[in-house]
Amino acid sequence: MVMHRWQGVLLVLAGSICYGVLSTLTKLAYAQGFGTAAVVGSQVWFGVCGLLVLSHSHLRRLFFVSTPVRLQLLFGGALSGLTGIFYYLSLRSLSATDAVLVLFQFTWMGMLWEWGWRKKKPSLRQAAGLVLVLAGTWLASGGARGGLDYAGVALALVAAACYALFLDCNGHVGLEAPSAVRTLWMAAGTAALTYVVFPPVFLIDDQLVGGLWLWGLGLGVFGVTLPYYLFSRGVPLVGTAVASLLGAVELPAVVVVARVVLGEAMSPPQLGGLAVLLTGVWLSALKK
Repeated sequence: MVMHRWQGVLLVLAGSICYGVLSTLTKLAYAQGFGTAAVVGSQVWFGVCGLLVLSHSHLRRLFFVSTPVRLQLLFGGALSGLTGIFYYLSLRSLSATDAVLVLFQFTWMGMLWEWGWRKKKPSLRQAAGLVLVLAGTWLASGGARGGLDYAGVALALVAAACYALFLDCNGHVGLEAPSAVRTLWMAAGTAALTYVVFPPVFLIDDQLVGGLWLWGLGLGVFGVTLPYYLFSRGVPLVGTAVASLLGAVELPAVVVVARVVLGEAMSPPQLGGLAVLLTGVWLSALKK
């Protein structure tokens, strides 16, 4: 049982680290002139295609799950789609660091949701871990700064709420079905919601051959294919509250990728914040 729990921890950590590259890739795509609709749409297109390849042997089992479970999984996927849409819109007016700082409010949102809706009161260890995660997030992001765009902050907060609910759905819905089947239904919900909001016109214009395919492929693999697969297997093993806290490792990943790709430097207080944050993640993941 303990081994399964730590397998879940590693799977959720890996999925969260995948998300750490998205902010930098999105900023680079925006810098080349691609709009939010094209960036989000191409990410979903390549991501779902990757999932179909990864889970092709399970396609014949898609309809073995009941209709209510399918609808719940589709809803969970739609929440993930909304997370991406609102988060990428926030990146239009917020820096990558500020946007991910606001997005990280999903940590306490997920814990409160599980407490209020699932009636699972967080332990003192989890509460202490949450405090460390929030403190480390604040320090690692460089502390409070003025001049933030309030519309961007609001969009990132909505993304955080959607992400917390997505994690909850991953941890409770359709657990009797194979993880690959659950993942495919969620991916279908993500694609449906995304293409209702942003019709996939990028498939018929010249944006893909103009360079969008590169960013769509990277965002699809790290934003859909890998995290969906990893979360569908890992979240049921650790629960929503712990998964929400483990997701905090996305911030160190964002910082490292931004440092390597964009050349952004980190101050000593920010490095200290990363250490505090990772300590909180470790503390919250402990069972005993």
